[in-house]
Amino acid sequence: MPRAPRQLNSHGRALPRHRFCLPAIRSAGLVARPSARERPPWQSLLAIGVKKALKHTDPDAEVVGIVGDYGFQFPVEELAVAAQYNVPFVLIMLNNEYLGLIRQASIGYDMNYEVDVRYDEFGTDNVKLLEAYGCSGRRVLAPADVRPAIEWARKEAISTSRPVLVEIMIEREANTPHGISIDGVMEFEPVPEKPGNPGE
Repeated sequence: MPRAPRQLNSHGRALPRHRFCLPAIRSAGLVARPSARERPPWQSLLAIGVKKALKHTDPDAEVVGIVGDYGFQFPVEELAVAAQYNVPFVLIMLNNEYLGLIRQASIGYDMNYEVDVRYDEFGTDNVKLLEAYGCSGRRVLAPADVRPAIEWARKEAISTSRPVLVEIMIEREANTPHGISIDGVMEFEPVPEKPGNPGE
């Protein structure tokens, strides 16, 4: 399974160039378009608002929300609103079947209490949940399938004019970089070295 989020960065080219990308990962920050980003916790709600706001100013812009599995479930009923009003966007879910940020925040206290939300084989079938709202989705288990799934979702959102889910099953306890400030970010895995400039 893919690790999160560093291994998935290589699939960024599968996202549309002229897009609004709305990651839930708090360290993502706000950057300028063409990859305009915002970072509130409930991306499906935000994606609906952004897409509707762009209707008259930038109707061809694609909106992509990036969210964890439990952040997705808080406002999941709003997908019915998006389907009812034909609001197309792609929602990429990183699913570790955990309350991941709560689990990570508890590491220093040697706790892992009631944050595991897995049951049966994969827990909630989020693709079927999308289908129940009249939308589409795909579950991805292998890194090689991430890009084709995102490319499919972009086309599906346009053709159906509804939200489309790409649910990426990731390693269950991979830790994401975090901290209380930019210079205080903790890395849990080695940071890839940036290639040097020519002549160095």
